[in-house]
Amino acid sequence: MKASHKKILTFMQEREEATRPQMAKGTGLSLVAVNSAVAELCELGKLVMQGSIPSGGGRPAYLYRFNSAHGRHALVSLQKEGPLLQGKLEVLDLQGLPIWQKEGRFAYIEEESLDGWLDEATTAGELKSILLFIPGGAPIAMRRHLQERYRCRVRTPATATILATRKENVATLCLPPGQGASCAVFRNGKIQECGNLGLLPLPIDWAEVDHSDHTMQEETVAKLLQIITCMLSPESIILHTPAWSSKLMERIRFNTGTKLRGSLPPIRFLPLTAELMVQAMRRYAAAWL
Repeated sequence: MKASHKKILTFMQEREEATRPQMAKGTGLSLVAVNSAVAELCELGKLVMQGSIPSGGGRPAYLYRFNSAHGRHALVSLQKEGPLLQGKLEVLDLQGLPIWQKEGRFAYIEEESLDGWLDEATTAGELKSILLFIPGGAPIAMRRHLQERYRCRVRTPATATILATRKENVATLCLPPGQGASCAVFRNGKIQECGNLGLLPLPIDWAEVDHSDHTMQEETVAKLLQIITCMLSPESIILHTPAWSSKLMERIRFNTGTKLRGSLPPIRFLPLTAELMVQAMRRYAAAWL
Protein backbone atom coordinates (compact mmCIF):
# COMPACT_ATOMS: atom_id res chain seq x y z
CA MET A 1 0.00 0.00 0.00
CA LYS A 2 1.32 3.45 -0.91
CA ALA A 3 2.30 5.70 1.99
CA SER A 4 -0.11 8.42 0.81
CA HIS A 5 -2.95 5.89 0.63
CA LYS A 6 -2.22 4.67 4.14
CA LYS A 7 -2.20 8.20 5.60
CA ILE A 8 -5.49 9.09 3.93
CA LEU A 9 -7.20 5.85 4.94
CA THR A 10 -6.05 6.23 8.56
CA PHE A 11 -7.43 9.78 8.58
CA MET A 12 -10.70 8.75 6.93
CA GLN A 13 -11.25 5.82 9.29
CA GLU A 14 -11.23 8.33 12.15
CA ARG A 15 -13.23 11.06 10.37
CA GLU A 16 -15.48 8.85 8.21
CA GLU A 17 -16.19 11.84 5.89
CA ALA A 18 -13.95 14.65 4.60
CA THR A 19 -13.18 16.85 1.63
CA ARG A 20 -9.84 16.74 -0.18
CA PRO A 21 -8.60 20.00 1.44
CA GLN A 22 -9.52 18.55 4.84
CA MET A 23 -7.56 15.38 4.01
CA ALA A 24 -4.54 17.45 2.97
CA LYS A 25 -4.64 19.44 6.23
CA GLY A 26 -5.20 16.33 8.36
CA THR A 27 -2.46 14.20 6.77
CA GLY A 28 0.16 16.81 5.93
CA LEU A 29 0.12 15.76 2.26
CA SER A 30 0.02 18.27 -0.57
CA LEU A 31 -3.32 18.83 -2.27
CA VAL A 32 -1.82 17.48 -5.51
CA ALA A 33 -0.81 14.24 -3.74
CA VAL A 34 -4.25 13.99 -2.10
CA ASN A 35 -6.06 14.51 -5.43
CA SER A 36 -4.07 11.70 -7.04
CA ALA A 37 -4.45 9.33 -4.07
CA VAL A 38 -8.19 9.99 -3.68
CA ALA A 39 -8.79 9.22 -7.37
CA GLU A 40 -6.97 5.90 -7.00
CA LEU A 41 -8.72 5.03 -3.71
CA CYS A 42 -12.12 5.75 -5.25
CA GLU A 43 -11.27 3.52 -8.20
CA LEU A 44 -10.33 0.75 -5.74
CA GLY A 45 -13.60 1.24 -3.85
CA LYS A 46 -11.91 2.23 -0.59
CA LEU A 47 -13.36 5.76 -0.70
CA VAL A 48 -16.78 6.78 -2.03
CA MET A 49 -17.76 10.29 -3.20
CA GLN A 50 -20.87 11.42 -1.33
CA GLY A 51 -21.62 14.60 -3.27
CA SER A 52 -20.71 18.26 -3.00
CA ILE A 53 -21.02 20.83 -0.21
CA PRO A 54 -20.98 24.67 -0.39
CA SER A 55 -17.47 26.14 -0.20
CA GLY A 56 -18.11 29.82 0.44
CA GLY A 57 -18.66 31.18 -3.03
CA GLY A 58 -16.04 29.23 -4.96
CA ARG A 59 -16.26 25.81 -6.52
CA PRO A 60 -18.24 23.31 -4.46
CA ALA A 61 -16.08 20.94 -2.41
CA TYR A 62 -16.64 17.24 -2.91
CA LEU A 63 -17.24 15.15 0.19
CA TYR A 64 -15.77 11.64 0.41
CA ARG A 65 -16.68 8.78 2.74
CA PHE A 66 -14.54 5.92 3.98
CA ASN A 67 -15.99 2.66 2.60
CA SER A 68 -15.79 0.42 5.66
CA ALA A 69 -17.47 -2.42 3.75
CA HIS A 70 -14.42 -2.63 1.50
CA GLY A 71 -12.01 -3.33 4.32
CA ARG A 72 -12.64 -6.99 5.03
CA HIS A 73 -9.84 -9.28 3.95
CA ALA A 74 -9.16 -12.80 5.25
CA LEU A 75 -5.71 -13.98 6.24
CA VAL A 76 -5.53 -17.76 6.77
CA SER A 77 -2.29 -19.25 8.08
CA LEU A 78 -1.55 -22.92 8.80
CA GLN A 79 1.58 -24.21 10.54
CA LYS A 80 2.63 -27.78 11.21
CA GLU A 81 2.32 -28.80 14.85
CA GLY A 82 3.29 -32.46 15.14
CA PRO A 83 0.89 -34.55 13.03
CA LEU A 84 -1.68 -31.73 12.91
CA LEU A 85 -1.95 -28.31 11.31
CA GLN A 86 -2.48 -25.35 13.64
CA GLY A 87 -4.74 -22.90 11.85
CA LYS A 88 -5.57 -19.24 12.37
CA LEU A 89 -8.00 -16.98 10.53
CA GLU A 90 -7.78 -13.21 10.87
CA VAL A 91 -10.12 -10.73 9.25
CA LEU A 92 -8.06 -7.64 8.45
CA ASP A 93 -8.97 -4.03 7.84
CA LEU A 94 -7.61 -1.96 4.95
CA GLN A 95 -4.28 -1.48 6.70
CA GLY A 96 -3.74 -5.16 7.46
CA LEU A 97 -4.72 -4.92 11.14
CA PRO A 98 -6.84 -7.74 12.63
CA ILE A 99 -10.44 -6.96 13.57
CA TRP A 100 -11.63 -10.55 14.15
CA GLN A 101 -9.90 -13.91 14.51
CA LYS A 102 -10.42 -17.61 15.08
CA GLU A 103 -8.06 -20.54 15.76
CA GLY A 104 -8.27 -24.32 15.44
CA ARG A 105 -6.52 -27.52 14.36
CA PHE A 106 -6.83 -29.63 11.23
CA ALA A 107 -5.80 -33.22 10.62
CA TYR A 108 -5.55 -32.50 6.89
CA ILE A 109 -6.68 -29.87 4.39
CA GLU A 110 -9.06 -30.30 1.47
CA GLU A 111 -10.89 -27.82 -0.73
CA GLU A 112 -13.84 -27.17 1.64
CA SER A 113 -11.90 -27.27 4.95
CA LEU A 114 -11.99 -23.50 5.48
CA ASP A 115 -15.63 -22.90 4.51
CA GLY A 116 -16.97 -22.91 8.08
CA TRP A 117 -14.46 -20.31 9.23
CA LEU A 118 -14.87 -18.08 6.18
CA ASP A 119 -18.68 -18.31 6.27
CA GLU A 120 -18.54 -17.03 9.85
CA ALA A 121 -16.16 -14.24 8.80
CA THR A 122 -18.58 -13.05 6.08
CA THR A 123 -21.56 -12.57 8.41
CA ALA A 124 -20.54 -8.91 8.88
CA GLY A 125 -19.86 -8.31 5.18
CA GLU A 126 -18.36 -9.89 2.10
CA LEU A 127 -14.64 -10.54 1.75
CA LYS A 128 -12.62 -8.66 -0.83
CA SER A 129 -9.66 -11.02 -0.80
CA ILE A 130 -8.29 -14.16 0.84
CA LEU A 131 -4.60 -14.70 1.54
CA LEU A 132 -3.57 -18.30 2.22
CA PHE A 133 -0.30 -19.24 3.95
CA ILE A 134 -0.24 -23.05 3.91
CA PRO A 135 2.84 -25.32 4.17
CA GLY A 136 3.55 -26.61 0.68
CA GLY A 137 0.98 -24.24 -0.83
CA ALA A 138 -2.79 -24.46 -1.09
CA PRO A 139 -4.26 -27.16 -3.36
CA ILE A 140 -5.39 -25.79 -6.73
CA ALA A 141 -8.86 -27.21 -6.12
CA MET A 142 -9.11 -25.24 -2.86
CA ARG A 143 -8.11 -21.96 -4.51
CA ARG A 144 -10.69 -22.44 -7.29
CA HIS A 145 -13.35 -23.41 -4.76
CA LEU A 146 -12.70 -20.32 -2.60
CA GLN A 147 -12.72 -17.98 -5.60
CA GLU A 148 -16.06 -19.36 -6.77
CA ARG A 149 -17.67 -19.52 -3.31
CA TYR A 150 -16.65 -16.08 -2.03
CA ARG A 151 -16.28 -14.22 -5.36
CA CYS A 152 -13.00 -12.60 -4.39
CA ARG A 153 -9.27 -12.73 -5.09
CA VAL A 154 -7.32 -15.63 -3.58
CA ARG A 155 -3.53 -15.58 -3.28
CA THR A 156 -1.04 -18.13 -1.93
CA PRO A 157 2.44 -16.55 -1.72
CA ALA A 158 5.54 -18.58 -0.84
CA THR A 159 7.18 -18.15 2.59
CA ALA A 160 10.15 -16.35 1.04
CA THR A 161 7.80 -13.90 -0.68
CA ILE A 162 6.21 -13.04 2.66
CA LEU A 163 9.57 -12.50 4.35
CA ALA A 164 11.41 -10.91 1.42
CA THR A 165 13.29 -7.74 2.24
CA ARG A 166 12.58 -4.59 0.22
CA LYS A 167 16.25 -3.99 -0.55
CA GLU A 168 17.34 -4.01 -4.17
CA ASN A 169 19.01 -7.20 -5.42
CA VAL A 170 18.83 -8.99 -2.05
CA ALA A 171 17.67 -12.63 -2.13
CA THR A 172 15.60 -14.14 0.69
CA LEU A 173 15.87 -17.92 1.16
CA CYS A 174 13.50 -19.66 3.60
CA LEU A 175 14.11 -23.15 4.97
CA PRO A 176 11.21 -24.07 7.27
CA PRO A 177 11.56 -27.55 8.81
CA GLY A 178 9.40 -30.18 7.15
CA GLN A 179 8.45 -27.87 4.28
CA GLY A 180 9.85 -27.06 0.88
CA ALA A 181 12.50 -24.37 0.51
CA SER A 182 11.48 -21.10 -1.15
CA CYS A 183 13.37 -18.10 -2.46
CA ALA A 184 12.47 -14.60 -3.62
CA VAL A 185 14.55 -11.63 -4.74
CA PHE A 186 13.69 -7.93 -4.64
CA ARG A 187 14.65 -6.52 -8.02
CA ASN A 188 13.55 -3.45 -10.00
CA GLY A 189 11.26 -2.44 -7.14
CA LYS A 190 9.35 -5.75 -7.10
CA ILE A 191 9.47 -9.06 -5.27
CA GLN A 192 10.12 -11.90 -7.70
CA GLU A 193 9.41 -15.49 -6.64
CA CYS A 194 11.98 -18.06 -7.76
CA GLY A 195 9.66 -21.00 -8.44
CA ASN A 196 9.75 -24.53 -7.04
CA LEU A 197 13.20 -25.14 -5.54
CA GLY A 198 12.32 -28.81 -5.15
CA LEU A 199 13.07 -29.20 -8.88
CA LEU A 200 16.72 -28.22 -8.40
CA PRO A 201 19.46 -30.91 -8.46
CA LEU A 202 19.94 -31.08 -4.67
CA PRO A 203 21.22 -33.99 -2.55
CA ILE A 204 17.69 -34.21 -1.11
CA ASP A 205 14.49 -32.16 -1.15
CA TRP A 206 14.58 -29.82 1.84
CA ALA A 207 11.15 -31.02 3.02
CA GLU A 208 12.62 -34.51 3.47
CA VAL A 209 15.85 -33.56 5.27
CA ASP A 210 16.52 -35.28 8.60
CA HIS A 211 17.36 -32.31 10.83
CA SER A 212 19.42 -34.45 13.17
CA ASP A 213 21.77 -35.14 10.24
CA HIS A 214 23.84 -31.94 10.21
CA THR A 215 26.07 -33.19 7.40
CA MET A 216 23.08 -33.56 5.06
CA GLN A 217 21.70 -30.19 6.20
CA GLU A 218 25.02 -28.53 5.48
CA GLU A 219 25.44 -30.07 2.03
CA THR A 220 21.84 -29.38 0.94
CA VAL A 221 21.92 -25.74 2.07
CA ALA A 222 25.38 -25.15 0.56
CA LYS A 223 24.18 -26.53 -2.78
CA LEU A 224 21.06 -24.34 -2.63
CA LEU A 225 23.15 -21.25 -1.92
CA GLN A 226 25.53 -22.14 -4.75
CA ILE A 227 22.68 -22.46 -7.28
CA ILE A 228 20.88 -19.31 -6.09
CA THR A 229 24.10 -17.30 -6.25
CA CYS A 230 24.86 -18.49 -9.77
CA MET A 231 21.29 -17.98 -11.01
CA LEU A 232 20.44 -14.63 -9.37
CA SER A 233 23.82 -12.97 -8.67
CA PRO A 234 22.41 -11.26 -5.55
CA GLU A 235 24.36 -8.61 -3.69
CA SER A 236 23.55 -10.45 -0.46
CA ILE A 237 21.39 -13.30 0.85
CA ILE A 238 19.13 -13.40 3.89
CA LEU A 239 18.67 -16.99 5.05
CA HIS A 240 15.69 -17.75 7.33
CA THR A 241 16.32 -21.06 9.07
CA PRO A 242 15.39 -23.10 12.13
CA ALA A 243 17.48 -22.40 15.24
CA TRP A 244 20.97 -23.49 14.18
CA SER A 245 24.25 -23.46 16.06
CA SER A 246 26.93 -20.97 15.07
CA LYS A 247 29.17 -23.95 14.21
CA LEU A 248 26.68 -25.28 11.63
CA MET A 249 26.24 -21.83 10.10
CA GLU A 250 30.00 -21.40 9.72
CA ARG A 251 30.27 -24.86 8.14
CA ILE A 252 27.59 -23.87 5.62
CA ARG A 253 29.42 -20.63 4.81
CA PHE A 254 32.72 -22.46 4.32
CA ASN A 255 31.15 -25.25 2.22
CA THR A 256 29.32 -22.75 -0.02
CA GLY A 257 32.40 -20.55 -0.40
CA THR A 258 34.40 -23.61 -1.46
CA LYS A 259 31.79 -24.53 -4.09
CA LEU A 260 31.80 -20.94 -5.40
CA ARG A 261 35.59 -20.66 -5.25
CA GLY A 262 35.46 -17.71 -2.89
CA SER A 263 32.78 -15.67 -4.67
CA LEU A 264 30.23 -16.07 -1.90
CA PRO A 265 27.98 -13.01 -1.33
CA PRO A 266 27.37 -11.84 2.26
CA ILE A 267 24.92 -14.17 4.03
CA ARG A 268 22.81 -13.21 7.03
CA PHE A 269 21.22 -16.03 9.06
CA LEU A 270 17.92 -15.23 10.79
CA PRO A 271 15.83 -17.61 12.94
CA LEU A 272 12.45 -18.51 11.46
CA THR A 273 10.00 -18.10 14.35
CA ALA A 274 6.21 -18.15 14.57
CA GLU A 275 6.19 -14.54 15.83
CA LEU A 276 8.27 -13.41 12.86
CA MET A 277 5.89 -15.15 10.44
CA VAL A 278 2.79 -13.52 11.97
CA GLN A 279 4.31 -10.04 11.73
CA ALA A 280 5.54 -10.65 8.19
CA MET A 281 2.17 -12.01 7.03
CA ARG A 282 0.36 -8.92 8.31
CA ARG A 283 2.88 -6.61 6.62
CA TYR A 284 2.54 -8.53 3.39
CA ALA A 285 -1.27 -8.46 3.61
CA ALA A 286 -1.29 -4.69 4.21
CA ALA A 287 1.03 -4.11 1.23
CA TRP A 288 -1.02 -6.39 -1.04
CA LEU A 289 -4.42 -5.01 -0.02
